[in-house]
Amino acid sequence: MLEKDLYDSWKSRMELYMQNREHERMILESVEHEKIQADCDLKVTNIILQGLPYDIYSLVNHHRVSKDLWERIQLLMQGTSLTKQEWECKLYDAFD
Repeated sequence: MLEKDLYDSWKSRMELYMQNREHERMILESVEHEKIQADCDLKVTNIILQGLPYDIYSLVNHHRVSKDLWERIQLLMQGTSLTKQEWECKLYDAFD
């Protein structure tokens, strides 16, 4: 049932199931919120990874949650010659 070509069928069944439950609107909104959060997290992760030097990228590219990725990068960048503000400027310049 969870095969990619059956996604529309699966989605419809799940929505019907949730609509038949108490607090259906809250359940549906919660699912949608999780989807939005996941989409945003993916975009942020991609932006962060694109601005990294290769040596740092190769150490952190397996992280899929942006918060975990950012915390790991902070640890790796401690002790580098660039300040936090300089790294932020480099990242912003890379995306302008």
